[in-house]
Amino acid sequence: MNNMIPLSVINRQDFTLLYFDLNDVKTPERIDKAYILSNNYCGDAAEKPVEVFINDSLSEEDYEFLNDSLKGARTYGQSGNVIADISENVKMLVSEYIPNWGITIKKQLQNPRLMITYHKDTIYPNCECNPFFDKEIFLSGYNHNIQSPWFCTAYSQTITFFAQNAGCNDIAIYLQYSPDRVRSVNDPQQLIIRPEETVDIIPYKFSKFTRMAAHSEHKQIALRMWFQTQLTNH
Repeated sequence: MNNMIPLSVINRQDFTLLYFDLNDVKTPERIDKAYILSNNYCGDAAEKPVEVFINDSLSEEDYEFLNDSLKGARTYGQSGNVIADISENVKMLVSEYIPNWGITIKKQLQNPRLMITYHKDTIYPNCECNPFFDKEIFLSGYNHNIQSPWFCTAYSQTITFFAQNAGCNDIAIYLQYSPDRVRSVNDPQQLIIRPEETVDIIPYKFSKFTRMAAHSEHKQIALRMWFQTQLTNH
């Protein structure tokens, strides 16, 4: 699922400042990718890396301008060339680990747009070409609990989840099992992960659907996880 996010834009001679309201980002914990699109940035120039920065602060003049422009914020069409992948920047902002002062692109852009793609509710491994399937997901949210999408594990022979704490506080992770993605039970394993630590966790039980869940006492979670499975032939 794609979603175009309204932007407020300040163009300068050699950079563009972009700001979006966090309230316009639906289900932030399910963000997969975030891209900046632009019509006037194509050809050979589009292949050159574009520098992207999260702003530490704004001048009073720029802050007032952005606040005023947000009142009439525009939702742009979905056409255009992808000029920058700002997924990690957007995920950090929506997690509220840092204040949302916007993002600076080191390029003057005309009519830039922000497109966000979201994880599916359920991920079904595809084993037509390769019996091994893996998926990396970044989960973030400004709350005490968060869950990954459900993974269909009905045809899995072996399953391993990996998790890295990408935040600033300890978090607890565990697995959940479900027969129908409505009812669920928790795996008895619970692992505490310190910041930057990576752990693995293997399901104790077999179920049609499995997902990872995390809990934090500090109401802020940023978690990078991997789902890896060896699939049966069916």
